[in-house]
Amino acid sequence: MALDPATLSIFATRSNPKKKRKSRTAFTNQQIFELEKRFLYQKYLSPADRDEIAAGLGLSNAQVITWFQNRRAKLKRDMEELKKDVQSVKQLPDQSADRPPPHHPHQSTSSGGSSSTANNRDKEELRMLKMMTLMRYSDGKLLYPQPELR
Repeated sequence: MALDPATLSIFATRSNPKKKRKSRTAFTNQQIFELEKRFLYQKYLSPADRDEIAAGLGLSNAQVITWFQNRRAKLKRDMEELKKDVQSVKQLPDQSADRPPPHHPHQSTSSGGSSSTANNRDKEELRMLKMMTLMRYSDGKLLYPQPELR
């Protein structure tokens, strides 16, 4: 079945309904630092707080809104991952400190040992950071005092 030219012209003249998206904002380190600092004690902003932050950091209200939405979503993902980590640690058998760590034949004892140790240390630091995050947010209590508003 062929379409007549009048029907085709309807589609040809229709404007593109999608709006052109704004390019991704590259926040400065200072802006991120200030946003993260505020997020530590305030997960949701009032319109007045949003205006204050946006003006102080040279951002639009929409940018501040979006940043806080994305940061809350990231916190939620991190918390879910951390809860899974805690559950997996609870399921591990107790390992005695007097037992030597298992030897892995694929690791060389001369050069590979130090990078393996550094890698394990990094993993342990990340695990501890996640644990602190869980303690910070899990019970809903603020562990850090709110800074005084100027």
